[in-house]
Amino acid sequence: MKNLRVAICATGCLFLAGVLPAQTPVITYFNLAPTSTLPGQAVIGTLSVSGATSATINGVEANCAGGVCAGTFLFNPTVTTNYVLEATGPGGNANASQSIEVGEYQPNPPPDPLGLQVTWQGPCWIKNFPKSVCNGACQGMSFNVNIPTPPAELPLEATLYLGTTKCSPAEQDNMNDLGTLTGSGGWVFWFDHHPNRKNTSAIWTIGNQSSGCVSYAAAPECP
Repeated sequence: MKNLRVAICATGCLFLAGVLPAQTPVITYFNLAPTSTLPGQAVIGTLSVSGATSATINGVEANCAGGVCAGTFLFNPTVTTNYVLEATGPGGNANASQSIEVGEYQPNPPPDPLGLQVTWQGPCWIKNFPKSVCNGACQGMSFNVNIPTPPAELPLEATLYLGTTKCSPAEQDNMNDLGTLTGSGGWVFWFDHHPNRKNTSAIWTIGNQSSGCVSYAAAPECP
């Protein structure tokens, strides 16, 4: 008869030698920004979880494939709200939470992650590009960012408000639905779905740093 090698873990569980128990999900990134806002204005949540089969923020499900859950979410809280990330995987559960203060916008919270530096140079218009890039003039933002390592990269998020210069919660368009990451450097990003509309405004965020509400009514051309 062959001997069956087993290992006994400290809590009394039993598994075959060479077969590791399933790991609990690992939350690699979870952030909501801005961390304070006016009632009804947009808050952008971003998450990335490995070793998970499902993940939600306050019940809103993320896209999951191959053990990785990721996504960008748009919320419009009217009162101070605690947002809870809950992830489930073969090895158990993991969770994290972040509270968003509603009532007064605080422009410069302590940077998260520590060492994050963002200089918002201001709203601007992208012009004179091929139509496939921008069909006319597009609402942009010029900024410089220094992201510490880790994480070295963070998702840039933005919400464009249509028909208002004060970021009122009316018609909106969200940038970066896939949570694409941006590294350190000087950048100009822009919205390309609503060109030539001056009666617009936006809130841009990277990490927990936010531009606040910016208007495009009299914005200059991007550098």
